[in-house]
Amino acid sequence: MTSLFVCPLCAAPLTRQDGVYRCPDGHTFDIAKEGHTYLLPVNRKHSKTPGDDKAMAAARHAFLEKGYYAPLCEELCQLAVELTGDAPAVLDSGCGEGYYTAAIYQALCAAGKAPRMAGTDISKFILRLAAKRGVDVRIYTPGVPDKPTIYQLTRSYFPHLLRAGVKIYSYTPGFLHAKTWLVDDRIAAVGTVNLDYRSLYLHFENSVLLYGGAVLDDVRRDLAEIEKESAAVTLADCRTGFFGTLYSAVLRLVAPLC
Repeated sequence: MTSLFVCPLCAAPLTRQDGVYRCPDGHTFDIAKEGHTYLLPVNRKHSKTPGDDKAMAAARHAFLEKGYYAPLCEELCQLAVELTGDAPAVLDSGCGEGYYTAAIYQALCAAGKAPRMAGTDISKFILRLAAKRGVDVRIYTPGVPDKPTIYQLTRSYFPHLLRAGVKIYSYTPGFLHAKTWLVDDRIAAVGTVNLDYRSLYLHFENSVLLYGGAVLDDVRRDLAEIEKESAAVTLADCRTGFFGTLYSAVLRLVAPLC
């Protein structure tokens, strides 16, 4: 896939391949595990770590998370939707951690557009945060379990997921047994498969993989209705003390038997 960038060494177009960006002349730039790529040539760096350092990046992130710039962000998103076509190409120069970039991308997608979007910044620490921006992961779990041990085992993973930015909801009306995935409103899976050894290798369970089509709208509406009837889980709802953590560790030891 051809990117929005050109090679900084020869100005030829860069194409994204497995783990790298490559130009026709053979220059390659690795894609970091966080998802960003550093295109600044070594001979053009004026310091060992250009741009904001780790502490500055953390301070900026903490400030943005408080929502002080939310009204400005919402206004920019509205303008982006109004002033762009059906398939806009957007470059955020000096994107920082992608606060506005991710929001505008989500707004364009929600408006039914097909944007190509990229951001640039000189700080590696900022880019690592930007690579995580815009990833909205939501998990819906039953509020009333059928097996208390499995229920507690599931919740033992919640603190780690919540700290990573995952949103978790507990379905308050009762038990929720659906095994449904929706990715980027483009791909869905509906069936009985759990992502564990027993389900995949012993029970030979099945799921239907859906790519495109109006049925994805039905899946999205169903998940939206589930969220309306669910309560958001916070760290305060989790066992994060010594004994809670110990209990979680014991449950994980016996998880393969469950």
